[in-house]
Amino acid sequence: MSSARRCHEVDLLDSANDMVRDRASSFILGLTGHSPAGAPAVNVNIEARAGYVIDLSDDQPMRIVSP
Repeated sequence: MSSARRCHEVDLLDSANDMVRDRASSFILGLTGHSPAGAPAVNVNIEARAGYVIDLSDDQPMRIVSP
């Protein structure tokens, strides 16, 4: 990359516009290999079980089931 172009990109980091600063910093960090992940890396596995199960069907008589 030429030094003149690099100078202009550094000037964009001091811009008054927030979006320009964000895009310039993302571009410069991308050139150095620091880019955000392509997909979210959140993996939540919660084994939550219901305390009560309510069966509202009319097929069977009502019964109490304790855990």
